[in-house]
Amino acid sequence: MKKTKLLLYYLLYLVLGVLVGLLSPILLKATLNQETFSKTDGNMFFLLAVSFLVSWVLGVMIHEAGHLTAGLLSHYRFISYRFYSITITHSNSGWECRYYKMPGTSGQCLMEPTLPCDQQPCLLYHAGGVLANLLAAALCILLMYMLKPQTFLFQSMLFIMIIFNMLIAFSNGIPLSNQGLSNDGYNFLTSRRDKEYRQYLCNALKIQAKLTKGEAMHSIPESYFKLPEHLDYTKYYHFEAILNLISYKQSCGQIDDAKALVQSLVPYEEKMGYFRFLYLYEKLYYQLMDGDVEQVKAALHEKAVRRYLKKMKKMPPTLRLYMGEALYLNHDPLQAETYYKQARAMQPKYAVPGICQLELQLMDAMLQDQKGNQAASVQE
Repeated sequence: MKKTKLLLYYLLYLVLGVLVGLLSPILLKATLNQETFSKTDGNMFFLLAVSFLVSWVLGVMIHEAGHLTAGLLSHYRFISYRFYSITITHSNSGWECRYYKMPGTSGQCLMEPTLPCDQQPCLLYHAGGVLANLLAAALCILLMYMLKPQTFLFQSMLFIMIIFNMLIAFSNGIPLSNQGLSNDGYNFLTSRRDKEYRQYLCNALKIQAKLTKGEAMHSIPESYFKLPEHLDYTKYYHFEAILNLISYKQSCGQIDDAKALVQSLVPYEEKMGYFRFLYLYEKLYYQLMDGDVEQVKAALHEKAVRRYLKKMKKMPPTLRLYMGEALYLNHDPLQAETYYKQARAMQPKYAVPGICQLELQLMDAMLQDQKGNQAASVQE
């Protein structure tokens, strides 16, 4: 049922996109007078391409600005504003432009709750992006009728801005969770109905805020990582909550607890959706440390895993896994050192320094483990 719903959603989105592409030149030609259109007909497709690009960028930025404005009105504090991998953050050291990548998203505006989670408003924050896109589309319609622009570029820009803002509002407003990656509509609806989900999102934002400021994960209150009272492995966010707790245990040096949590998820690996990739970072890490190289090799040969790692090749968790592969599978300490240096060099420009700090801690543990193994081999 979920797959059918998702397929219909994407099919409808594709049909709308095709219609926009086919109808845009026709509608624009109809709205411009013949003289204006004839002057621009030769460059029409170039101008349309420029309009599409600019309109898409503006649409995404308007959407995230809507979250920002709604968050400020709802007692949230700014954490970060991301457009694709370019991320603007605000921490104790001031405003900075950093790097962060997340699959399936073109932008993201994260805000820190300033009130206790049971008192923190959240619905306006989740709806802010969609409302901003709808408002922008309405404003463009108003401008088209009031100004009646005669230049092709301005006319096409307004028209395409209307379409793109409506598409962005549509794709984010209709509730959808694809393999655990949820849109604004899903967050809005689920937060309204599920107090536990609302509590989880609030704590997740508080964790993200502290990590963005450069705080170590072990310095964050443990209560932020509290698991749901009754774990339900049909809910993707329960997997994410466990993964967050694993990271917290690792940061605190509670390795046995972290490994036990990783092991507890083995029966549910195929039910994790997107979070399976995040889980594999931890599962393969401990398998490498324990010498289960064959299982690691099998996982790394999966097409889906390789595809994901290729997309995320510059991210610290991937560098950790590649370093482990170099050390334990390929026995190439020089290549492992290269990955380690890449991760350390990334720390000053990574959007979430606290995460990078944890990854370096885990990479150091691998290096120490290898030194111990080498020392044991020499003694033998």
